[in-house]
Amino acid sequence: MNEVQLATCHCIISHPSKPKFMVVKHSTGWMPPTVRFPAAGFVGNRAQMIAAGILNKYGLKVTVLRHLVETANRHYIELEQQSGHNLKNLKSVWVGSKEYKEFRNRKAGQPDPLADWLRDAEKGWVSPLRPAWERKRWFKKAESWIQHELDRLHIQVTGSVQQKFVCWPAHTFLQVNTARGVVLFKASYPAPPNEAAVTLALAGRFPDLVPQPLASDVPNNWLLMDAYHENGGLQTGDEDAFSIARKFANFQLESSRHAVEWKKLEVPDRGIASLDLFLGEFDKLHPVLQSGENSLSAAELERLLPRISDSQGLCRQLSEYALPATLVHPGFGATNVIREDGSLKVLNWSDVMVSHPFFSASVFLQSLGAQGEQEKDLRNAWFSAFAEFEPSSRLEESFELANRLLPAWQLYRWGAQMEYIEPDSVSHAAKTRVLQRLCRELIAAYESS
Repeated sequence: MNEVQLATCHCIISHPSKPKFMVVKHSTGWMPPTVRFPAAGFVGNRAQMIAAGILNKYGLKVTVLRHLVETANRHYIELEQQSGHNLKNLKSVWVGSKEYKEFRNRKAGQPDPLADWLRDAEKGWVSPLRPAWERKRWFKKAESWIQHELDRLHIQVTGSVQQKFVCWPAHTFLQVNTARGVVLFKASYPAPPNEAAVTLALAGRFPDLVPQPLASDVPNNWLLMDAYHENGGLQTGDEDAFSIARKFANFQLESSRHAVEWKKLEVPDRGIASLDLFLGEFDKLHPVLQSGENSLSAAELERLLPRISDSQGLCRQLSEYALPATLVHPGFGATNVIREDGSLKVLNWSDVMVSHPFFSASVFLQSLGAQGEQEKDLRNAWFSAFAEFEPSSRLEESFELANRLLPAWQLYRWGAQMEYIEPDSVSHAAKTRVLQRLCRELIAAYESS
């Protein structure tokens, strides 16, 4: 049996009001608290594990703020202490730049995340793009709102509010046990649209598809909801897959009739014309694509540029079909489908956009790994909803075009998010790698066709 490889997390627990961090007395000397967790997987999913590790090892109640440094087996993460004192009477002190010189054990010229953190903390400047949940005192504010709303709803709380996970920088989840079960809190980043506002609008207009949240705070982009994720998701071959596909296609058709409403909610246009425009200005993305360890080489860029031109040609072909622009859920897949009161519903509308309806179809088919007759039946679910616009043969043609355009469209939707991500952050580097990977997939998609 293979042994699980562990990563070490160096935890920078920041002082409540001063540019200092905590160090504790270990057997080998003074150093920041550390915990270990499985190296494989997304670090944001370890937020609950990191907090539990710090509580068990040091007796400190903390929440995860920022992911500062990421390597294969070593991470530096900033935490905020929530309890006023440690429970294990540890020997600990707060360290600033002056004191850190006594603890520093790195050679001159070596990267030093602790010194970098102290330098930035002393400047006191925070990027306006930094999500609220990566800042001090946000957790207490959210915790207070959750408790107030549950009290207003007469839902008995049976446990404390806990951090569940952080998807830097898109959103974060908190959770709390109640008499009705686990309740989830979600906060999303400020990129349009406002998920709380959109979710309320969709739940009001399409209650059979979108769950009604328990509570919301639109200005803060907060939602409170039942923990649907605990029993959600479809399985490949599930009979429900056809039902939700048909239901979603009909929803898209109906959504096309309310374009003014989505525009008022600032739902972004990621349609074919916008995609064509993005591809025409693709050189603006070159600095991002040529940065970091996974940067595209000059040879790869040379192979990519004709593919960009080919994708523009596909845009113009697809625009000749009479299908309307609709709401598109770019994450419409098996994991975002749940059952509530006997009805299949769709979660997580933070990235909803207006675009070509068959992009949702392609994403959904890929999420299920649909093939053969199942794939044919699921395609027909979309075709039947849009039969009034084109004959079946042309619907099939437009689906194939949308499917071929999917890598370019994915590149567009991820690229559009970059302006909302704090530069020089781990999140920015991660999104950069996503764009570089999508470019390579775009090259491969055309060269294998």
